[in-house]
Amino acid sequence: YQHDLMRGDEAGVAISLHAIARIYIDEEEYTLARERIREALPLAHKCGLINLVASLSFLWAEIDLTEGKKTSAAT
Repeated sequence: YQHDLMRGDEAGVAISLHAIARIYIDEEEYTLARERIREALPLAHKCGLINLVASLSFLWAEIDLTEGKKTSAAT
């Protein structure tokens, strides 16, 4: 993450933030995971990383389902 950030590699930062969010979800740190997802989404979208945008959305829905927010996850 730091290396990509220092180089200005927005795609690399987005991918790193995705991985960090996944780790936070595994550790049940959902607030921190959402923060990383919020950071990664605009970068991934800007870079045209459509699969990454979809994966980040999936992670968000996974958090919602874990927290019992079925309506939110469905959207």
